[in-house]
Amino acid sequence: MNDNKKSALIQLNEKKRSRSNELMHKDNIYRFNPPDFKLLALKYPSFDKYIINKTEKIYNIDWKDSNAVRELTRVILDNDFKLTVEIPDGFLCPTVTLRLNYLLWLNDILLQNKRQNDADNDEIYAIDIGTGACCILPLLACRLFSNWNLFGIDINSDAIEYARKNVKLNNLDDRIKLMLNEQKERENSVIVGIDSQREYQILMCNPPWSTSIEETNLNPNTICTGNSDELIYENGGEIEFIKHLIDQSLLLKNIHIFTSIIGKKSSISPIIKYLKQQSIKNFNTTTLAQGKTFRWAIYWIVDQTPLPITNISETTSTTNNKKLNRSERRKLLKITKSEDQNIVQ
Repeated sequence: MNDNKKSALIQLNEKKRSRSNELMHKDNIYRFNPPDFKLLALKYPSFDKYIINKTEKIYNIDWKDSNAVRELTRVILDNDFKLTVEIPDGFLCPTVTLRLNYLLWLNDILLQNKRQNDADNDEIYAIDIGTGACCILPLLACRLFSNWNLFGIDINSDAIEYARKNVKLNNLDDRIKLMLNEQKERENSVIVGIDSQREYQILMCNPPWSTSIEETNLNPNTICTGNSDELIYENGGEIEFIKHLIDQSLLLKNIHIFTSIIGKKSSISPIIKYLKQQSIKNFNTTTLAQGKTFRWAIYWIVDQTPLPITNISETTSTTNNKKLNRSERRKLLKITKSEDQNIVQ
């Protein structure tokens, strides 16, 4: 490839990344300031050895190298959030930008659905289903929100042990509690061990999205890190997993808002259809954009009061941090209602 073609390709990729970054949550620190691999390599020799193009202006790693991806996650958490974590081999290596987008969206949901007697500094109690060995969602939540307390559940005993170690490394034992779900019939026991006397404001989940090991290896551009508990749900993948979560949400009255990440866009329509079949009217979806990767998320509330805004993420990403007036909110509501109808169709 000659220099002109190479330069044009680099510019095209930068434009694509810029467009996708604009879709990130407005408060995501990486929205217009992605991690600088060159600076990270200078600060962390353990990361420097994975840089594959030191003669070029912008450093990069081999995204198919699980060790390189794992080390990148570790140094980003240390550098940007002062979080010390161990990410063991054989477990899912979480992407930081995706989890940031998700958590910031959850906080928007809480603010939008604040009840009359809730104060801004009230303690938030959140549940994390499938915490994982890194324990990234609870750890990041504690760094982002000083009033959050987390209860994490996982079915893998090794993952729980590593997660407890990461919690201890960051002195967050008082805010993060972890529990092993020993009931293997996940469809009947997605949520276990929670305090029935406590009110939980929100539940988050990153479910196993595939139905088989073959399906997890369909993306040729990335390496699949993770074990079967994290990646595979043989009884229908993420759609059926979230359906079981919906079933439990009808029974658990002490959890206000239920949410989940969705790995495949094609899963959105059947999940929404199931919510409607259960007469759940309060639900919402969003797109979680980070670099070239897109994921989706959904939340629902089991009550009879319609939600005031159809898509919080679009509201926050298009206002440039300014509050909308009544006329602007009405226009946005019409647009997002139309888009939600397209998603369902």
